[in-house]
Amino acid sequence: MAGFVKKAAGAVGMEQEVETLTGLTSCCTCFSLGGACLGPDCFENTATCMDALSEYTELLGRVIGCLVGPWCFPIVYCFPTSDDLGGREWDVKMEYACLKQPHVCCCSLCCLPCTQFGVRYKVLDDDLSRYKCFQGRADGPYCLAVCKPELPFTFEAGTIGDAGNPLCLCLEVACCPLCAFNVSREVQRDDRGLGYDPTEIRVNNCLNFFGQIAQMCFCAGCCLKCAGCCAGCCLGEDDFAESSDRLGNACINVAHGIWRGMRWIILISTACMSAQMTHEAALPKPDGQQSGDVIGQAQPPQQVQMDPGLKGTQC
Repeated sequence: MAGFVKKAAGAVGMEQEVETLTGLTSCCTCFSLGGACLGPDCFENTATCMDALSEYTELLGRVIGCLVGPWCFPIVYCFPTSDDLGGREWDVKMEYACLKQPHVCCCSLCCLPCTQFGVRYKVLDDDLSRYKCFQGRADGPYCLAVCKPELPFTFEAGTIGDAGNPLCLCLEVACCPLCAFNVSREVQRDDRGLGYDPTEIRVNNCLNFFGQIAQMCFCAGCCLKCAGCCAGCCLGEDDFAESSDRLGNACINVAHGIWRGMRWIILISTACMSAQMTHEAALPKPDGQQSGDVIGQAQPPQQVQMDPGLKGTQC
């Protein structure tokens, strides 16, 4: 009798579990768009959608690849500039600087590091004794020193034998030519009280816009490839893995195409601004500034000779 009761109770419990699972299945089916998103055909339907998207994404990547080149630079004029440039105007606009210094512009397109060496030399008023690594604008804690100052390492320009050392400048422009260019432009802007060029602001806005799009495409491509790998290895969904990998590669190709266009914009704008900086360096400083002076920097007070009749006077 006791065994019969146990069997009956077990049967009732099994029925309750079946009803619970059935209810969950019905609930999931209600929110699964007819079984398209949840169910046995989920991966197959998703793979079909990704194959359709892959065709358009691959076409977009091919179109971007055909359009990328030096001729894509005028797209920067589609972006706004600013009315407040933060200082006085440059003597020549960025677009016309290549007419003033054509050799600098051409050399920058051919060999950026060599040109940046000459630009820094001109920005420092032909005086390399004023040079130090990144002109001190990269100083600060790095690596573990960010968390604790006692840990390595804190970089300070001028303390490692780089002051006035042309070899260090060669190493700087060879390893980080774009960083060296940015430092030279900031130094000249502060040294002469110059503001931003209107086209320079347009270039920055353009690079920020397309840089964000390229970053999103690249991240989406990496996520799709990882999802396809997991589905193929863990769940055995080879079709889904293949479709996901294809769409991921297409997204990454789009990002690479955008980055190629951004490199052309950076190269051309750097060449124009290098010519602009070289032209500006050949002009006299405003308000009778002397070499090495920095606008806005406190100058030592002038020495005033004391009247001989006051030397013996006590306060």
